[in-house]
Amino acid sequence: MENLLNKIFAQNIFIQQPPILVDIGASGEVHEKFKPIAKYSICIAFDADDREMHQVVTKDSKDYKKLYVVNSVLSEKDDDQIPFYLTKYPYCSSTLEPDTTNLKHWDRADIFEIDKISTIKATNLTKVMNELEINSFDWFKTDSQGTDLRLFKSIGETLIKKIIVTEFEPGLINSYIGEDKLHSVLSYMDKFNFWLSDIKVRGFRRIKPDYKNNFFNNIEKTFFSKCLKQSPGWAELTYINAISEEEDFSEREFYLSWVFSTILRQHGHALDIANRALEKFPNDLFGELAEFSLKKMKIPWYLLPFYMIKKNLSKRYRS
Repeated sequence: MENLLNKIFAQNIFIQQPPILVDIGASGEVHEKFKPIAKYSICIAFDADDREMHQVVTKDSKDYKKLYVVNSVLSEKDDDQIPFYLTKYPYCSSTLEPDTTNLKHWDRADIFEIDKISTIKATNLTKVMNELEINSFDWFKTDSQGTDLRLFKSIGETLIKKIIVTEFEPGLINSYIGEDKLHSVLSYMDKFNFWLSDIKVRGFRRIKPDYKNNFFNNIEKTFFSKCLKQSPGWAELTYINAISEEEDFSEREFYLSWVFSTILRQHGHALDIANRALEKFPNDLFGELAEFSLKKMKIPWYLLPFYMIKKNLSKRYRS
């Protein structure tokens, strides 16, 4: 894979226009899925909970080709001053107020406790794009604590249609007042030619913190994960652009679609992208990409006996 990535990103189209990765709600670390392509890419990372708000900062990075860090609250509007709720657990801080009435029924309600409410200057994606002279995004990941969909919509449908991969973390329970919920994200994305590549449901346990603290000792609390069922609280969604034949996608976008799909282990889609690109662009590299995708979907002959044994054992266990 590394050899193919070097070949792809050594091309002039990527020297002139590297992949643009957006990480809204960055945790101070490289997003796991960005790691294989970080060194070839420009990343714009938003992290509002710095407890001090700054402007866009260009940072030296050993991980990215170029890294812009925006320590600012992000809004879908052109707001000058908006409230920001700094919570006990920093990664739950949001421009939306935590829904304490609903959260009181869940074991981790404490992480949403408000530490401070600030009224601060906000920025929006359009302003940041203009400042950085960037006119498109390739991979858009957002975990903004309740405002994922509105931030995504704020860049406009023209840009959305060209994004290759987008990730959301919408809620299922009412963690914030007026938050963007899972059903709204699913409904909105149906408007576009994206398909849902992955969904992981995360959650909390339905028990009031007072019960947890008053009726259980510290040792007993450690066994909650075994004794108390976890209920859905939010979901991690990954969408991939289908690269519609009706729309005009460039050679660069076909390459990125193959790379991103391969990173996400969607090798069937990657194979289709490479084969379609072969018909559209005179570049033998797409043939190499197609061969790689095929190999990733085949079990090596020398592993087949072990695979069959494992499969038979699995059948026996289930029966």
